[in-house]
Amino acid sequence: MAKDVGSLVFLTIGGKLLVGQTSLSYSSACDMIDISSKDSGRHREFAAGKISKTFSVGGIGSATKEATNEGYFELEAKQDAGTSVEFVITKYTDETATTPVEGDESKAGTAFISNLTYDANDNEAISFSADFQITGKPTVSTNPATP
Repeated sequence: MAKDVGSLVFLTIGGKLLVGQTSLSYSSACDMIDISSKDSGRHREFAAGKISKTFSVGGIGSATKEATNEGYFELEAKQDAGTSVEFVITKYTDETATTPVEGDESKAGTAFISNLTYDANDNEAISFSADFQITGKPTVSTNPATP
């Protein structure tokens, strides 16, 4: 079985690469609705409820954006304004994140920034993390062939 590494899986916000990414996690959770009754006996019964999807990203380096990137302070401004962001998570052919891997899965959608952390410790690289709450159902598609 081939092993895949996450080094070339990137998050873009509004079509711009988030600067200095070091980690990316995607999570999906389903609420469980207890439908147990006396007839259930000692064992609970459940039904699937609503699904909640989130993702988190961590980064190092400059927390400010470059011309083609988004940074911590831009995310904070969006969070302060309560605006949603358009995101894409997919694997790219190299670290410039300009060409998606043909045939690989891509997740895209709209999310709100739920949590931001900025760390500037002595003798360490500046780092930040951001948590996103996806609103609605994300689109899962296959990256097309590159022209």
